Parts: sequence; C-alpha cells; structure tokens
Amino acid sequence: MRRNADNAPVPHTEYVEFSNSEQWFYYYDLKELSGFLLYFLTDGNFDLKSRGSYAPFILFKNGEQHADFIKFLMQEEESVSKKEPDFWSKQAKKKMTRDKDSVVDVLFLSQVYQLYNEYIIWSI
Repeated sequence: MRRNADNAPVPHTEYVEFSNSEQWFYYYDLKELSGFLLYFLTDGNFDLKSRGSYAPFILFKNGEQHADFIKFLMQEEESVSKKEPDFWSKQAKKKMTRDKDSVVDVLFLSQVYQLYNEYIIWSI
C-alpha cells in the first residue's frame, strides 16, 4: 500500500466523464485496506482537517455506495458546476497555476465534495 510523507494511506483517484470534460476526485473505500488504515490512524473519527482546512476526500462505506454515488454524480453534472468552490480550494488553485500537468482540478474537488455531502443526507 502506498503512503504519503505523513505516513497516512494514499487515497484512490477516480474520474468521471462529463459532457465537456473529464474530472478527477480522491476517495477512500472503507472496506479496503487503505480505508481500514485511515480509520485506525484517525482513531475512528475520520478527521481529515489540516491547518484549518479539510481534505476533500470522499469516504465510501463500500463499493456499492461508491457505484451509486458515481451514478448520482453523472445525473447531477449541472448541479456540480453550479456549486461555489470554497475558500481553501480557491487558494489552492491560485498556488497551482504553475502546475499545468495536474489532472486534478481543486475547484472540482470542492464542488464534488459538496455534492457528496448532499448525497449522503439524501441517501439516509
């Protein structure tokens, strides 16, 4: 399993193909080893805040929830683009303007994270 410099498990990446773009996001599947390790390292609370901001990682309880969210996300393409990216993602975007090779759009991460939070509430 890959880990980053802080010895935390590295999240998975996934992309969705919208009508005009391909967008990537980060996630953990809590039924996989990296998800179990994340649970252990955060003492079960999944607190992913660092220096005041959050890490926009989506947490799926299993593969079924993951697949359902992807379907939901594809149906809500227009809703995603209407979400206002948060302050932290805007700041990150300013810092990343020199990195033209990044496939991950930090503004999209913020937007998809917001939609994910709505999805979780809706799916209860």
